[in-house]
Amino acid sequence: MNGLNDYSCYHYDDAAVLCQLTGVENSTCTTGEVRLADGATVYEGRVEVCENGVWGSVCTRYSSNVRSAYTFCQELGYQGGIVLPNSHFGVSNNPILIYELSCGDFQSNLTPCVENKMELYGGPSSRHGNIRVCVNGSWVMVCGYGNTVIDNYLASVVCSSIGYSAYGAKSARGLWNNYNYPYQFYNVQCYGNESSLLDCQYNTTGSCSNVHNAAVTVFCLLNDEFIPANCTDGDVRLYGGSTPNQGILHVCSNGIWGTVCSNSFSRKTTGGMFPIIYSSFNCQGNEVRLFSCSSGLHSSIQYCTNNAIELNCEANCTSGDIRLADGGYYYGRVEVCVEGIWGTICRDSYWDNNEASVVCRQLGFSPYGSIAITSSWNSEERGITFLTGLNCNGTEDTIFDCQVDANAPVCSSNWADANVVCPAHGVSTYSNCTDGDIRLVGGSTVYEGRVEVCLNNAWGTVYNSYREYFAQTVCNALGFTSPGAMNTYAYNTKFGKGSGPILMYTYCYYSRNSLFDCTLRPQYIPRTSHEYDAGVRCETPCENGNIRLVGGSDPLIGRVELCVNKTWGTICDDYWDDNDASVVCRQVGFSGQGAKARIRLVDGATTMEGKAQICINRVWGAFCYRENYYSYGVDATIICRELGYNNGNGVTYLAESPSVDILLIADMSCSQSATSIKQCSLTHYTKLSYCDARHTAAVRCHNCTEGSIRLIPYNSYSEDIGRVEVCVDGTWGSICYHYFTDNDAQVVCRHLGYTALGSVSMGGLHYDDNIPLHIVNLNCTGNEESIWDCPSSTQGQGSCTVYTDVSVACHGFSVEYSDCANGQIRLSNGTSKMEGRVELCYNHVWFGICADGYNDYYDTGTICNSTGATGYSNSFLDLPNLPLFPYEFYCSSIMGSLLKCSKGVLNCYSNTYSYSHKYLGVTCQECVHGDIKLTGSGYSSIGVINVCVNNVWGTVCNTGFDNADASVVCAQLGFSRYVNNVTVDTSCTTGDVRLVGGPNEYEGRVEICYNQMWGAICDYYWDTTDANVVCKQLGHQMTGSISVRESYYGQGQAPFVMRRLHCSSSDSSLIDCTHYFDSGTALYCGTNDAASVVCLEACNDGDVRLSGSSVTYAGRVELCVERTWTTLCDQTWDFNDAA
Repeated sequence: MNGLNDYSCYHYDDAAVLCQLTGVENSTCTTGEVRLADGATVYEGRVEVCENGVWGSVCTRYSSNVRSAYTFCQELGYQGGIVLPNSHFGVSNNPILIYELSCGDFQSNLTPCVENKMELYGGPSSRHGNIRVCVNGSWVMVCGYGNTVIDNYLASVVCSSIGYSAYGAKSARGLWNNYNYPYQFYNVQCYGNESSLLDCQYNTTGSCSNVHNAAVTVFCLLNDEFIPANCTDGDVRLYGGSTPNQGILHVCSNGIWGTVCSNSFSRKTTGGMFPIIYSSFNCQGNEVRLFSCSSGLHSSIQYCTNNAIELNCEANCTSGDIRLADGGYYYGRVEVCVEGIWGTICRDSYWDNNEASVVCRQLGFSPYGSIAITSSWNSEERGITFLTGLNCNGTEDTIFDCQVDANAPVCSSNWADANVVCPAHGVSTYSNCTDGDIRLVGGSTVYEGRVEVCLNNAWGTVYNSYREYFAQTVCNALGFTSPGAMNTYAYNTKFGKGSGPILMYTYCYYSRNSLFDCTLRPQYIPRTSHEYDAGVRCETPCENGNIRLVGGSDPLIGRVELCVNKTWGTICDDYWDDNDASVVCRQVGFSGQGAKARIRLVDGATTMEGKAQICINRVWGAFCYRENYYSYGVDATIICRELGYNNGNGVTYLAESPSVDILLIADMSCSQSATSIKQCSLTHYTKLSYCDARHTAAVRCHNCTEGSIRLIPYNSYSEDIGRVEVCVDGTWGSICYHYFTDNDAQVVCRHLGYTALGSVSMGGLHYDDNIPLHIVNLNCTGNEESIWDCPSSTQGQGSCTVYTDVSVACHGFSVEYSDCANGQIRLSNGTSKMEGRVELCYNHVWFGICADGYNDYYDTGTICNSTGATGYSNSFLDLPNLPLFPYEFYCSSIMGSLLKCSKGVLNCYSNTYSYSHKYLGVTCQECVHGDIKLTGSGYSSIGVINVCVNNVWGTVCNTGFDNADASVVCAQLGFSRYVNNVTVDTSCTTGDVRLVGGPNEYEGRVEICYNQMWGAICDYYWDTTDANVVCKQLGHQMTGSISVRESYYGQGQAPFVMRRLHCSSSDSSLIDCTHYFDSGTALYCGTNDAASVVCLEACNDGDVRLSGSSVTYAGRVELCVERTWTTLCDQTWDFNDAA
């Protein structure tokens, strides 16, 4: 046996033995010999191996792979084989000697080969693949790393030597993986005149990195599929086109013209003698040559048949020409030609309808009704900007006749291109009207007709994006302000189609007084036609005192409306009873007998919601509310239908405050076919009913217009943060937040009439409302005007619940795009750079932070990016208003960014349109040079050391920082140099350990000397390995120790100095283990958390035992050395040692 110091061993090197039973049969076989037993022929059988004079079998569970079978068969002299599991050739009487066997990638060659034979392997055909060469009867590969030159010479030599053409041959590296063969050709270089790879320069020894992807690959061509050409690698040409600037793309490759496979490009069948050589190229657009792009050689060439890229290059233009691009013949991005190159016009300065008039006139359109577009048609960069500061008066013949402001600023970005829509949907003639004027055409009265608007001295029609407020806005602008205006469209009214241009594409999210107050998207005008010209029918002024019934299923039923000041309005239902109903019925021409007001909603924020009440025997009473899987005790849909809201649905909820009303109905049960409360079963309330005044039902009716969208506020904190609901089939429903992003939030907020930039997706804010799910997988780009313009689906509804409803935060502030980074902080309007209003960047918008709850040390410390600050609240009226960031932050420590802190939904304000925000301001602390303090724990005696240098707080690097330094810090702060004077022991050395409080020397509470003081060990993560190290350090047995927690041997007076120890068996002392002495040691380790151990007495040196097995004749060999049981290293361990 060798000494212990000759090897480096760990416990995974422990020696073990398996002693065979006395009945095993000995053999004269040699260890490592293999044979096949009990097979029908010599070619098959149970695999058996010889170990130490005994034949044994191999377990098939982890050894049944193809490589293992080939390795066995090759060793027996055969070419290959398959694995047959489950003791196919019978159960052996011999022992199982090998439990797991794994043959590696390059264990052996599996197929015999002809010496010096060369072929391409692993690719889709014999002409494409990795080079493999037969050397000494085995296949070997060519390494593509090191000094191997992968070029046309190497490819030509290989291709010609295996019977293919040297022309067009290409080489690459790592296109097909190599798992089967070793490398033997290194640093290969060919010069093109060799007849074989073996004639090239190479080494037979070397190393190859990334072995699975290092093989040299070659692409060859047949001898009859090309025409030799006098061209240079990388030359390009267009071939077969009708003009010089179009045709199939040809690339010169190793003496021939070849083509490139078409994927997303225009494609054309190649034909002829021009093979596809390149799979693809990945260019950034600024390269001078195609070969400067990433390589076009790829294994995907096997999937390309005969489709080659065809290009149509743009011819040079004539200086002074003008055109519209990326749109249609009458709309798009304005481009001008300068010295043969097309460029754009910047819209940052002066770009308005005057410039649009000149552009359209120059292009042959009428200048009247021309519209300047102040947004891009798409988000792609568009080359050179030629004109900035173009300033036309609208009467010029060409844009080159206009003035140009030489002092105009440089264009803000490559996306700020000028765009126009020229009038092309009809004849556009001059009119002396004013922009924004409205008229109704084609109606039978002055209150109805097709809507036409004046824009840029022309009358034209309007497209309304199906918004319910459009009609009322038009009527308000005309002075017909009575509510009830209706939208109509040309394809279903008598107003007819317009004959002039289409001048507006509108989104009216609220009732306004001018169409210019709605959202206008003139860039969408090309999407529509006169078939969709908007028409309206304004509400005719009523006669004061008139009454009508609205929303009912027949003329006898409905919501009562009364005309006051020539405007229809509703009547509050306070004190409303059968007597009132009888008067109404007589006034509208029906009998007053039997008129009933059976249902009403009271105490709600609107007439459409509130506590539900029913009138029985001339008494109003409430419904009980119950919440279970089946119902809420009240059918909200029936209640809402009874109230005349036939186009929507309703939801039931628990009334917010206890009711003083009489409870009349304990339960309401309606069938799916019920249309009236008369068809429902009502259970009357009794004293035995389960509910009381605390369980009163309320109902919210939803009367929605198809396609409408609304925001349900989150806990009433803000009208602008909440769940998104959409109206589909007359029913309000939700959107699932799976895959919902800030891009989707932008479209939602834009659709609702808010500012899109700065919208934030809030994830799912849980509501108890029982509403259906209408949209799943909404996928907007962020540029759409309406969520209905975005792709979506209803697939995947099963994974969405009421807990996954989409919520967003919108705002109505005018904000600008900023190049700031997410999480960036700036301070504004302070008297110094150390103070001011806190502004946070998110999604390229600056937000304010709400002041509520931000006196927290960590929050303000994170904002100042230092260790201290004072927060304060201010409205900052002298600064532009910003939207408030919709989250509050809760920083558990000083973080690098507020966005890294925990956060919750903002709840400190009622409306983002309010101009009385309590913005957070901070004053970051300054310091005196040389001051020190401890931070991060909330205690003055524990924490991270902060030192003031040149009036800036900073930390101290822990490299070289030791106990002596800590003592000085504590003394400077006025504390003791020791953690606890009671356990000070100047005779102990840091790292010494002792056991205290136990009945003998082998057990007790562990204490360690640290900086001349005894301290306890916190039992967090305290385990057996840690206990073994303590016992080893004290001279007891190194293993078998027991770790004890929870101050088992008493609390003691020693302070905690370590926690979260992580010892390994190689550690000789506790101080060598990975350990933590931080603020958590003092803050989180209590008097009942002291770690303790129970050690074992030592053994007698030289004793041997078998351990770790359930039988006495097998196990891990353990030897007593230095009074401790230890294992033997299995290096050089053999059968003689086991015997």
